[in-house]
Amino acid sequence: MTAFAPSFVSLRVLVVEPDHDLSLTFDTILGHDGHTVTITRDAPSAMDAAAHEPYEFAFVDTRIGPQAIETLTEAFRAAGNDTAVVLVADLAEHVDGATLHRVGGEAVLPTPFGAVELRGVIAKVYGPRYIAAMRKRRVLAQDQAAV
Repeated sequence: MTAFAPSFVSLRVLVVEPDHDLSLTFDTILGHDGHTVTITRDAPSAMDAAAHEPYEFAFVDTRIGPQAIETLTEAFRAAGNDTAVVLVADLAEHVDGATLHRVGGEAVLPTPFGAVELRGVIAKVYGPRYIAAMRKRRVLAQDQAAV
């Protein structure tokens, strides 16, 4: 199996985070790892960013509301993007599996968090996509070599 480390892949990451300090944490850690980071503060600016650029990954704060999160994830799908969505929630906030599924999220990143937790959730959520893409490329290369 191919190993995956978040810092080996440069992702386009959308962060929807109303809190200035928390958005700086995302920008610092993800930027250090070589990812392209777009920070937005609310649902309308996130929708605008998503309309102009495809993202592989999105961190969305639950404070923007479940309806806005659901609309954003639907916009990703409508654009044909396989954007991995992780909800960012206060440690005291419980996000159950049904809510996570309903809004289109794949995991929850509780705050506060550090670099290890942030990189870990990227590996957990994006890792299987990365491995599947590598396998697909390998199969295509083998098929082309056989021709």
